[in-house]
Amino acid sequence: MHVLVASASRYGSTAGLADAIGTALAARGLTVDVFAAEDVADVARYDAVVLGSGVYLGRWLPSALELAERNASDLAERPTWFFSAGLAGRQPKADVSRAVMLAELVEAIVPRDHVLLGGLFDRSVMDETERAHLAAVETPDGDYRDWAEVEAWANAIADELAA
Repeated sequence: MHVLVASASRYGSTAGLADAIGTALAARGLTVDVFAAEDVADVARYDAVVLGSGVYLGRWLPSALELAERNASDLAERPTWFFSAGLAGRQPKADVSRAVMLAELVEAIVPRDHVLLGGLFDRSVMDETERAHLAAVETPDGDYRDWAEVEAWANAIADELAA
């Protein structure tokens, strides 16, 4: 089974999550390629896909959206999972797709799961516009990635692919 793990990451936090997912899947015996979303032309050669993006101002980054939209029919034909990286716990997990404005894309592709994972929140690397939009966010800067949660989710994917 050949799995693609692709992600859009502005500052590297989401890419780190994708690397951890890829490592966990490979440890379970799957053949895994981990790429930045902008480096993936199509998904046709993969048996399964895990696609994620950092969430900025309530949206996925353009490269992840473009990859999903361009490959929607292929993604709908194979096991696909989505993950969004942001301030986990600040949005209701029951409706992650709507919270990050992906409802139409999710309806077209029907991923097996879409999770919201914690990200790295560091205002010092953000530009002035991002900092202005996040001025009201009371969350302190920090690394909110839960590596045990990421590994458990990747293992659940591996279990489902093995079934």
